[in-house]
Amino acid sequence: MPAKNPVTYSDPAVTPFSFTFDVSDHLLVVQAADESVSSYSVMPNGMLKVVSQNVSSGDVSPCWIVGNGIGPIFTTNPGGLGTIASYKDWVPTGKLTLLNGLASEGYASVDEGISHDGQFLYALAPGNGVDGFKIASNGNLTSLGASFAYPGITLYAQGIAVW
Repeated sequence: MPAKNPVTYSDPAVTPFSFTFDVSDHLLVVQAADESVSSYSVMPNGMLKVVSQNVSSGDVSPCWIVGNGIGPIFTTNPGGLGTIASYKDWVPTGKLTLLNGLASEGYASVDEGISHDGQFLYALAPGNGVDGFKIASNGNLTSLGASFAYPGITLYAQGIAVW
């Protein structure tokens, strides 16, 4: 149901692209044009308070962000080098720091999901399939091999669900 009294927030970043919430209800937002991720506390009146602003991975075009409260936060960066970056979310404060701007390189992935146990990351690579990775506690990713190719995953595919 839409809010009766929505709150708008002006942010100096010009292109918020995607978002998620951490386990302490901090809003984590990918700032595509600024090539970064920002985190915010949601105040009782609905306003946002900056916790970490414009934490950059060093690559271009960050798009999707995912976390599950168990370990690192990840962004896919399909432009530039085609990287996946990892961030540390300092729960309960919501402060973000970059763990690894090149947690994985050479994957033009878009949407992503983390397994419920926090051990695996799966990323949709439109036109190719799904890339799978083992997640290390330091935010590094180890490829599980070539893309898992599935018939019917086209260049225009969007969305992924992971259990």
